[in-house]
This record gives sequence, C-alpha cells and structure tokens, in this order.
Amino acid sequence: VLETFPLTANGKVDRDRLPLPEWEQYREQYVAPRNAIEQQLAELFQELLQLDQVGIDDDFFELGGHSLLTIKLVDSLRRKLDIKIQVKSVFEYPRIRQLAWQIQHNKFDDASASGLLTTLFDINPNLNTVYCVPGVGGLSTSFIQLAKAAQGSINIKAFEHKGVADGSQPHSSINEIVDAFLNELLADQQEGPYYLAGHSFGGCVAYDLAVKLQEMGHEADVILLDSVLFPGLLSAKDSAVLDKTPDVQQIMHQLEQNSPELWGEKGVLTEQELEQYISRVAQVYSLQKTMSDDYVPANKFNGKILFLCAEESRQSFSDSQYLISLNKLKSSGLYMDEIKGSHFSMLNGESAHKIIGKIKEFIN
Repeated sequence: VLETFPLTANGKVDRDRLPLPEWEQYREQYVAPRNAIEQQLAELFQELLQLDQVGIDDDFFELGGHSLLTIKLVDSLRRKLDIKIQVKSVFEYPRIRQLAWQIQHNKFDDASASGLLTTLFDINPNLNTVYCVPGVGGLSTSFIQLAKAAQGSINIKAFEHKGVADGSQPHSSINEIVDAFLNELLADQQEGPYYLAGHSFGGCVAYDLAVKLQEMGHEADVILLDSVLFPGLLSAKDSAVLDKTPDVQQIMHQLEQNSPELWGEKGVLTEQELEQYISRVAQVYSLQKTMSDDYVPANKFNGKILFLCAEESRQSFSDSQYLISLNKLKSSGLYMDEIKGSHFSMLNGESAHKIIGKIKEFIN
C-alpha cells in the first residue's frame, strides 16, 4: 500500500512514477489452458491485465480487472473471437474455466438481451438482494467495492444506464428508466420484499421504482446514497452547491486523477477508445443531469427509507433545508446516518463496509 501518491509539479498524480501492482499474491496455483477457447481467453486476459501468464482458475478481478477493462474484454471477445456476451457475464464467471464452459455450451444466447441488470459476484439464494442504481452517467461497476464488502451477508445486483457501456440509445426520461428497470427487476425476483438503493441521481430512480412496486402490491424499501430527492426545496445557497456538480470534463479529470491506469502509454484504453467512451458519458450525463434537475418524486410511498449522506456533502447544505427535503419524503420510517468521505469516495474502502453494515441493520 502506498503511503502517498507521487505527484507532478502541478499537483497531479504522476502516473509514470507509480509502481506496478503486485498481483502475484492473488494468483491461484497455475493450471494451463486445456483447449483452444481457454487458450484464447488466457491470451486476452494476459493482454488486458499485462501479465505474462494467466491460468484457467485465476480470477479476472483479483488479478487487477476493473470496470473499463471488463468493457474492453467484452469488446475484444466480440471483435477478435466473434463471441458476444454481456458485461455482467464477466462478473458472474470471472475465471477462464467458468467463462470458457459457458461459451462452449452456448449459454450466452441471450447476449442480445437488454443487459440492464448485472450480478456483482457470487449470489447466495438464502440472502437478501439489494438492487443498486448508479448516479448520472454511471455504470453498475461503480458498486464493485460495495459488492465486495457485502459478500457473505447481502447479494448486490446493479442496473446499467443505457448508452455508456455499449453506445446504445440512452433513455430520455426517468419514467423510461424506471419502466425498463422494473421489467428487469420483476424478471429477476418475482416477489418482495424489494430493497432498492440509488447513488446520487440513482436515488431518484430507486425511489420511483419503489413507488411503482408498491402500486403493484409489493413491499419495497429504499436506500438513498447521497441522493437529494427535492432539489426544488433547496435554498439559493444550496442550489448554488448543486449547480457545482461536475460537468463531463471535470468528471474525466477525476477519472484521470483516480484511475491513472486508463491513460498514457500504459493505459488500457487507446486514444480512440477513450474518446468514444468520453463521448458516450457526455451524452448520457447531459440527458440525466437535466432529468435530475427537473425531478419531482412520485407520491404515496409508504415504505422505509435509509438516507446515507457523504460527510463532505452533508457539510455543503444548510441544516434547515437539508431536513426539510428529508421530512417531505412520504415514508413510514426515515433513518439517517453519515458516511465518511465524499460523494464518490463513500462507495469505496472502509466507507463501503460501513454502508453495508448500515444496510444490514436497516433490512433486519
């Protein structure tokens, strides 16, 4: 673990001075590929993870795989091997042995399906499942750390916003998003209770999803992760804070700071791929930012709400207006707590573990 990040003269992370990650500690005992498809997958894993050797029992994520590498793996399978799978399939089958078996037995015939719901890591049918909605322009992979922290206690599944990962036409309204996610949700779990979590803008979607489920006679509760449902109730001072929400270029700057492995000669994305990715994020971000600004929550919600606010965000709002927006929620119970960190960092590290602890208490 680095005590400090090497910085350039202007204070940015100096990517060239970052040491290479030591993934060897996560390696399984090496088992060589046994057939052509396993060999092809091993070569792709090696190329993307910049490793000399990958065995069929090595885990893609434990070896350093992350959200954008997952997208690139899926794209490489399509372009180089004419194999079409969804991003969620890599999370479900992160080892070459698993993935190859699924491919060989034609288990990905549904790869042309909507793919809006992703399973993050192994699922235990005896545990409760929390369905997560990412923020503006976000991917399901923003919940990876949360899912890791939840393993063994809660199942985490996450929705994908259309248009970011695959360039498909984004949804044009919150109602469209809610209807699409509702179909996926009911196909995945036929009966309640449902637990819906939303980060930032995703909280608006999760809230409206819960209302629709209740209208259908299901029990549903909501977990809001640093999500403001009533922007219209905020004071002028607080609205100015909301207006400072980063634009696309600032988000890309944050990615550059927090994900140096994506850029430069050692980056996992080529300049063209990065340009395409930014373009997709820009389109989805612009649409969803407008949806968020104009959002008015659906009425008559009678479930419980857990509101977890990032410590840094909490300090940005005046107490009175903050409480007004929370007390306007139509719920049978409202529980609040603060999570250490910022709007984005609250989903990672120790904060992710604290969130899972709070969710467990809330569900039980």
